[in-house]
Amino acid sequence: MIKFSDVAIFFLIIAQFLDGVLTYLGVTYFNTTEAEGNPLIKYLMNTIGIENSLILTKAITIFALIYLFKKIKYRDFITNFCLTCCLLVYSYAVFGWVFVLWF
Repeated sequence: MIKFSDVAIFFLIIAQFLDGVLTYLGVTYFNTTEAEGNPLIKYLMNTIGIENSLILTKAITIFALIYLFKKIKYRDFITNFCLTCCLLVYSYAVFGWVFVLWF
């Protein structure tokens, strides 16, 4: 049986993937790293390249989420944390890029 917490972490990983893809499309569409709002990712884009910085940051985020999910005993807290993060990522990152790129 699939647990609700498994679904929450799955959607958060999908949200991270979509954020990475849409960020790449947005930065390459505008042909500048100034389109990125996160100063750390913007610095990494200028230092190691757009693709490498997005792969690095999204991989670290996904591995950290999986680690937290597997190691912490309080699954209810992790489920709520994942749902909150998922809501934030979809609200600000994914829907923001979709709006900028297609509307």
